[in-house]
Amino acid sequence: RYRYTVQALFATLAAALVWPLPLALLGWLLRQAGQAGKFSDSLGSALITSAGALFFYAFLRWLIAENGVARRHFRWTAQRRDAIRVCLPWFLGLLLPAQFLLLLAFVREQEPAFDAVARLMLILICAVSGWQFWKLLAPGALWSVRGVADPEPVRLRQVLRVALPLCAFAIVHLTLFGYVLSATLLVHAFWLSLTLIVALSILHGLVSRWLLLGERRLALKRLDLRRETEAATAEPAPGEAPDIDPESELMSSATVSQQTRRLLRAVTLCALVIGLIWVWADVLPALGRLNAINMWSVSGLDANGKPILEAVTLGALIAGVLVLAFTFIAARNLPGLVELGLLSRTHLDSGARYAFTSLCRYLVVIVGTLIGLGLLGVRWSQLQWLAAALTVGLGF
Repeated sequence: RYRYTVQALFATLAAALVWPLPLALLGWLLRQAGQAGKFSDSLGSALITSAGALFFYAFLRWLIAENGVARRHFRWTAQRRDAIRVCLPWFLGLLLPAQFLLLLAFVREQEPAFDAVARLMLILICAVSGWQFWKLLAPGALWSVRGVADPEPVRLRQVLRVALPLCAFAIVHLTLFGYVLSATLLVHAFWLSLTLIVALSILHGLVSRWLLLGERRLALKRLDLRRETEAATAEPAPGEAPDIDPESELMSSATVSQQTRRLLRAVTLCALVIGLIWVWADVLPALGRLNAINMWSVSGLDANGKPILEAVTLGALIAGVLVLAFTFIAARNLPGLVELGLLSRTHLDSGARYAFTSLCRYLVVIVGTLIGLGLLGVRWSQLQWLAAALTVGLGF
């Protein structure tokens, strides 16, 4: 039952709150007792923020427990869990106190460029983070996968294993040369990115668990159908032909699993790209300038019906290409998701399943194509013939 996975995840969240919740409450009491600008108020603010980091580390610790959610429900490999388990003591023992002291220095509004404690803590955070990233991205560690059907992306792992420690080393250089505020902003963005990746991993695990249980239900339903078919073939009713739904008309379990996994990877990748752009938009102003670069112009009408020229920006071009690519992936892999999510729970014959799947694919193609081409500058007046042709085909 999927509810067991949800219950286990909530139990993990509750267990991770044992220490962060009192720490945050203590920080809140210090802020309420003190005045703005006093040390008690600054200490309370630093404790509240540090409680969030402590909750993150505690949640990871409970997640990868021996019989925790990561093993029993998400099916993470032992190598991945062991790699995280080895790194957590360094995070709790060194990074958490360093983060607290760095936050306290900034909340106290001390000049970070001349604050030796803030510089030292920032260097410590970068050094430990770079070293642990190098260990986590080693072969057969964090990026290990189950089985051989989905091989490890070796090239991407190798690039990240070199790039992340180099970025940490570059931030250390910025700190030594006095750019402490810029270095702190970069470290903050890196840790927000790490939090985003962990959150997406949890969501990926939840959806994968739901898909796995759906595949099991579908396999059991097809087994019952095969048994009923064999019984009907062995003992047909007098004067009637047996109503048989041949296995050849059903989508194979392997095809269903491949399509759902591809669709899940596409959704996760899109969410990761959007989240990273949102995290780094304030740190890298160039990302915010994507909508200021005009690629081409298209003719349109204003509110009064007068012809005008509307610019298609670089941001709209990237968004349109991503929407069209995701539409193509969704249209190819949607039948497996429909078969798994809805039709495995109903009693429909092969013709009704094919009709429903075709309707869903048409709907995805129409909506995705209209949105993607609209972002590229193609207006509705130019797409009416396409919508009409698709509607006629859908009617047939």
